[in-house]
Amino acid sequence: MNAHLLRRGAAVFLALCLLLSGFAVFASAEAKTGKYVTNDYMRFRAAPSTDAAIYCTIPVNTTVTVTEIANEVWGKITYNGQTGWMNLEYSTYVEETPTPTPTPTPTPGADWLVADFSKWTTQSQINWGGLKADGVKAVILRIGGRGYGSAKATYVDDAFYSHYQSAKAAGLHVGVYFFSYALNEAQALEEAQLTIGELQKYNCSLDMPVFIDIEDYTNDYQHYHAGKAVCSKVVNVFCEAVKAAGYYPGVYCSKWFAESLLEPSVFTGRAVWIAQYGVGKCTYAGEYDMWQYTQTGRIASVSREVDLSRCYTDFPALIAAGDLPVDEPDEPDEPDIPDEPDEPDPPAPENHPLPADWTVSKAATCTEEGRRYKKCTDCGKIILTENIPCAAHTESAEHVYINDYSLKAGGTLTGDVLRRLHASTEANYELLYLNTYELMGGTKLTYCTACKKVIRAEYSYPSCSHPSTSVRNTAASCTVQGVRETVCGSCSKVIKTELTACAAHTPGDALTVSTDCDAGGYMTTRCAVCDALLKETYTPLAGHSFSDPVTVTAPTLHTGGSAVCTCGVCGKTQEISLPAIKLGDMDQNGAVESADARLALRAAVGLESPASDAAVLAGDVDNNGSINAEDARLILRLAVALENAEQLMQQYHP
Repeated sequence: MNAHLLRRGAAVFLALCLLLSGFAVFASAEAKTGKYVTNDYMRFRAAPSTDAAIYCTIPVNTTVTVTEIANEVWGKITYNGQTGWMNLEYSTYVEETPTPTPTPTPTPGADWLVADFSKWTTQSQINWGGLKADGVKAVILRIGGRGYGSAKATYVDDAFYSHYQSAKAAGLHVGVYFFSYALNEAQALEEAQLTIGELQKYNCSLDMPVFIDIEDYTNDYQHYHAGKAVCSKVVNVFCEAVKAAGYYPGVYCSKWFAESLLEPSVFTGRAVWIAQYGVGKCTYAGEYDMWQYTQTGRIASVSREVDLSRCYTDFPALIAAGDLPVDEPDEPDEPDIPDEPDEPDPPAPENHPLPADWTVSKAATCTEEGRRYKKCTDCGKIILTENIPCAAHTESAEHVYINDYSLKAGGTLTGDVLRRLHASTEANYELLYLNTYELMGGTKLTYCTACKKVIRAEYSYPSCSHPSTSVRNTAASCTVQGVRETVCGSCSKVIKTELTACAAHTPGDALTVSTDCDAGGYMTTRCAVCDALLKETYTPLAGHSFSDPVTVTAPTLHTGGSAVCTCGVCGKTQEISLPAIKLGDMDQNGAVESADARLALRAAVGLESPASDAAVLAGDVDNNGSINAEDARLILRLAVALENAEQLMQQYHP
């Protein structure tokens, strides 16, 4: 081949490699403003040219915001406090820059206005009674979420239940969403179970869907890097769990996310809520039920910017008609809530009759504890919940793994190892596999057929007959299984490992009572070692126990005052208005009588002191700084209506 053909072939090969590796090579029409993620180390330059000075090198997987395009492939960005240019040829476009929100173009059937709230919009910022007047028919409330970065712990939205109560009281339709940052199926299931648990905890009645909100944090983009297959599995696991609990499942995401990171099949049979801002009409090509058209909406009943959507589907009618099968909702699936051994159930709280049998909301497996609960047979409220201990492992037949000692009790078998194991149930096992194992050495083991964890492993070392052995134990805790090892006294090698069961939890001596005088609370028992929740019992309370009023603003002869009472159980306060002091009313009983004149006379001659500052103000009718006989005379005249209080006020207390 001549040099021209070689160069041409190399160029074709390079182009194919770039295409297959997923690099986004932009034509001039494709470069646009918005967010990009770098696919390679990129030079950050002072101008849109390879001849321009280099500020620094931008690392791989860095998210930048492009505000301007020049020379077809150069993007203007600000990085580390400097503004400059970066070549966009080897970066991936991930999100458009929001533009001012125009008024949505009306769509047939689009007569529903929906607002969504989280704790970032407080109760004081929402006039719930005014939402309907603003055209809002439904609200979607954040019930919880998962953090980002390295921790990724789940959390419950602190304002969810108060928002829920207010929305219901205002006659609005209500749904919820969970801000997901799950990156695998186990995390997605954990998020769904937290959502279901909170809904059941408060006995919530929803007539709008339960949405998984799947998106990426700015400058994080872990869903984007995880890919379409992972994101689709996360949505499917969450929605299936929600549906199994009797709720209408839904998916919320941006238009770009729906088109780029989710398989079309995840939207089938689920409510679809698409976010797209800065357009007069949603341009998502698939079918959708709701369109979030702004994050910066303004309505009279909310004192800050609010997310607004249009809804095109009558979900309350579908849910009321039983569009989804309504099964017994799962009990809140809380991790690490083991059984409390040898302790009787606490008595059922008064006025809440309980059934004899438990309802299992989550069956225990050999790796995860289960959960069960009892509901009041009258009101349906969950009164008592507790854990179910892990089930026993399901032991396999005996297997051998020739000339390998890497498998230990407690380890988990991979698919590759499972394919190389030889089972005692196979033909010629003793003749071929067991004989080879005894001659060459290796591992003989059993494993759990459910979780693939090694239960017992025994090792053969042909060079030693192991004439004596000793045993050493790694103690089990209440959350981690222990390991028992048999060690050869001659060659010091471990010749056998076995799992030992987790230790029992140690119930703490003290009970923590979480109370709310309006709604009751829960009495909890925790493990004194690992702090796991062992048992939770509903504890109803009957009203507040308020203290005596404490004066905040003292009343005067002209103006009223205020006082505060504090509940000694939950700490809630209640403000009380105090009336203005009545001239002459020394005993503060609300009327001027002869007894007040007697008190004034006794105070004038030093036989008695006024009981309070208010009594001093009331008794000093002539406003001369002391209570004297003239004050007693004026009070007596007030009592028998010979004097007018209004006239005396004008005369002595203008």
